[in-house]
Amino acid sequence: NTDWYNELYKKQTLSHDHNVTIQGGGEKADFLVSGHFYGQDGLFKYNSDDYKIYNIRAKGSAQILPWLKVSNNFDFSQINYHNPLTVADGSVWYGLEGEGLPVATMFNPDGTLTMAAAYSIGDLWYGKSYTNYEKRITRNTSSFEATFLENTLRLKGDITFRNADDNNTTKRSPVPYSTKQGVISYLGSSTDDFKEENAVTKYLATNLYAEYEPTIGDNHYLKGMVGYNYEQSTYKEVSTRRNGLIFDDAENINMANGSAIAVNSEYDKWRIAGGFFRLNYAFKNRYLLEVNGRLDGSSKFPSDQQWSFFPSVSGGWNIAREEFFSDWSNLFSTLKLRASWGQLGNTDTKDAWYPFYQTMPTGTATGTWLVDGTKPNVAGLPGIVSSLKTWETIESWDVGLDWALLGNRLTGLFDYFTRYTYDMIGPAPELPGVLGASPPKINNSDMKSYGFELELSWRDRVGDFNYGAKFVLSDAKQKITRYPNESRSLDIAHYNGKMLNEIWGYTTVGIAQSQ
Repeated sequence: NTDWYNELYKKQTLSHDHNVTIQGGGEKADFLVSGHFYGQDGLFKYNSDDYKIYNIRAKGSAQILPWLKVSNNFDFSQINYHNPLTVADGSVWYGLEGEGLPVATMFNPDGTLTMAAAYSIGDLWYGKSYTNYEKRITRNTSSFEATFLENTLRLKGDITFRNADDNNTTKRSPVPYSTKQGVISYLGSSTDDFKEENAVTKYLATNLYAEYEPTIGDNHYLKGMVGYNYEQSTYKEVSTRRNGLIFDDAENINMANGSAIAVNSEYDKWRIAGGFFRLNYAFKNRYLLEVNGRLDGSSKFPSDQQWSFFPSVSGGWNIAREEFFSDWSNLFSTLKLRASWGQLGNTDTKDAWYPFYQTMPTGTATGTWLVDGTKPNVAGLPGIVSSLKTWETIESWDVGLDWALLGNRLTGLFDYFTRYTYDMIGPAPELPGVLGASPPKINNSDMKSYGFELELSWRDRVGDFNYGAKFVLSDAKQKITRYPNESRSLDIAHYNGKMLNEIWGYTTVGIAQSQ
């Protein structure tokens, strides 16, 4: 009559959340310092899956000169999570499904684990197998704003760094159990090892831009901006595993002395840079125009494909400001018709970070011939790369209507959009087998997205009581318009005309009534 889930879970758990904040300042300077701790005890009765997070934030700003203001925002967080493992298959629930029978017991009369317990929750009770996750994130943003010409010219800049450190340790230790008095067996004798993983991501971003907003009369509004952006990210990972734990409570890889040693590493780096501009113009707040442009470059493409220009333009007409609409001005405060068109680039192509470099597969002691009595290290032929791989381009068209009436208590908007994604990275083209190598992926796919959004909001106040309600209705569809699947085979991811998330099924032509 063993209740295995009662043995697995606690009857209750405790979590606690603590916050402290100190802030102050004056006319020319201000600061804020805050701390946060959250702890949550795990659900498992043994080898509990506990979770903790720590966070510290400090930010402040100072008016150094009448025309210069500087600010800084610092944040540090650390997350710790203890994940218990089972050496049988890694999942305690899978073990319970096969071995957690009510007729089986947790312990033998001599206090040793039964085989049923070892294959289910006995590993948690033993408490020697786990993964400890530790993640630390440090972020800091420093910025400045300088104003000139009576605040019509503003120069702004910022620099951000973010370091993310992941340090994970995994230990797997055999679980002792007994099926015969005085005889101890071990579950997972081949998973007696310790693993350390260390990964560091270093991210840097900087922005520098200038805004010019002159005063040119009561009827005209003009604002211009030009700027520069740079980002880079470096990722480095090293992991080491070794078997042969000297004792079950080992907490370091130096406490293992087995001959099965595995070392792996990874290194990635990317950079993007770009210049951008924006121009805004309005006439009597009736006719609105905005023009944007970006020249972006990415290290993820060959040198002659790294740079691309992406423009956009939008316009609006505030009908409520027109003289012919004055008879309705008491009802409508806003009635704006707008339209936009623009392009953006995408470098997140879900392909290799360096798709233009040829890479050679290597193997350690995997040769098929013996050299001096041992298998040699080997390297294979590199694959083919594409010299034409470049940006995916996302082109968007949008028309919409905004309105506000009854003293801005009733507001709403309607949007209809069409978005085209050109030159998506698709599958490699099919080439004759005599090529002798796998062809590379290329920009050979397009997709169309379209849909609408309707939003209605009501906000009002009755005495000291504020209330509001919102209704939103939206729909969007995606259609593949170009894809290298001429046979329209369903065994390939997409085909021309496919609607994403479509469902295929069989329809009957009738039910057989006789033989």
